[in-house]
Amino acid sequence: MKCTLCGSPLAASVARCDVCGTPVGPQVTLVASPTAPPSPTRQVPPTSHSTSNQFPGSGSAQDGYGSAGRFASPATPGGVPRVAPSQPTGLPLWVKIAAAGVAAVALWGLFASGRGEPEPVAPAAAPAQVETLVEEPVEEAAPPEPTPTEDPRDVAYAALEAQVAADAALTPVRDQWVAVIDSKYEGLVDPVIQAEPFTVEQIKTMHDEYRTNPEWGSKVRLLHNGDWGERKERRFMWVTIVDLDMSSKDDVTSWCRANRPGPADDPDHFCVGFKMKTPYG
Repeated sequence: MKCTLCGSPLAASVARCDVCGTPVGPQVTLVASPTAPPSPTRQVPPTSHSTSNQFPGSGSAQDGYGSAGRFASPATPGGVPRVAPSQPTGLPLWVKIAAAGVAAVALWGLFASGRGEPEPVAPAAAPAQVETLVEEPVEEAAPPEPTPTEDPRDVAYAALEAQVAADAALTPVRDQWVAVIDSKYEGLVDPVIQAEPFTVEQIKTMHDEYRTNPEWGSKVRLLHNGDWGERKERRFMWVTIVDLDMSSKDDVTSWCRANRPGPADDPDHFCVGFKMKTPYG
């Protein structure tokens, strides 16, 4: 091991260099800094083994003592002046902090420029409107009004009048002789036929039976009393005739005896000849 200052060999157990008195420590490789100022020359006190002049200033330059050697740096074996070890150099703390701040700002700038402009955020879609269906109250249909029951009497009456109008179109009155086989009105009482008064329904039923006769039913007509002859006040009734279109009463009487034989007062054989004169007076 050698002295770090003068390069003299050192024993392993010594604490200082025997030549220059430099404390023995870890070996440090010295590198001359071109920018660092030269370290001041360290004065080395004389040692006891020197053979030069013992008085100050009288020694030679080789022994390191004397006026010149006292202030000169000891030379290394190669003749290069030995430089005393310098303290490690470094930047001040505030400079390091400032540099770190600048670096952080630069990094943030790079990060921001790399990201570019932030993408526009699409506005949130409005929630879909749910249409609420409101059921309108349904009006309950009114129950149908009961069909009024038609009065059988009215139905029969209307049917008889419709028949009179239909037969009038056949011109039943034209001064000819006919056979009258029935004449009734509502409420007629005929003890020979029935004890109770006749109803309109009964009158219609009897008239319909006459029309079903296979021999002369097609000639049956229905008229009102007063549709022929002298115009005068008469009782309203329905008259059923057989339009024989004969020229005399005797001809009608002969027909009645042949087609409706029996007593004249028998309703089933009632048959009288009448001349259907055009209304006059």
